[in-house]
Amino acid sequence: MREMSCGFGFDLRYNDQHSAVLDYRLLGENSVISMAQKVLVDQGHKFYFEGIAYQFERPTSLYVKWKNDQTGSTFEDTVDLRQVLPRNLEDTNLYFIVHGAQLFVYLALKEKYVQGSPRVGGDYAARTNIQLYPKVN
Repeated sequence: MREMSCGFGFDLRYNDQHSAVLDYRLLGENSVISMAQKVLVDQGHKFYFEGIAYQFERPTSLYVKWKNDQTGSTFEDTVDLRQVLPRNLEDTNLYFIVHGAQLFVYLALKEKYVQGSPRVGGDYAARTNIQLYPKVN
């Protein structure tokens, strides 16, 4: 039986992100897991939220290109996920948030948030979240 992997998504309408995604690609070992449609990217479409349910491909990298709506500046970043994702991804959700020029990548674990623990991330507030990128010590 194949092992389940994480869900994936982003929602720039929350967390004071003030940006729009211009392009994104979540790659796995063997295929593209999720990506912006090329025709929409070529037309300059702005993405504010997208998501997919749990799937079986383990993510290996995430590319995001975004534009800050307040400054008009465009940024892009690629994150190697191979070294930062935990082994077991069952019932988890991978997501990102952008603030200015910085991309933040998080994983919402299946464990519930423990009252009084530090808050990490911005989505999935009822679950424990870990920051994958940039790496925190």
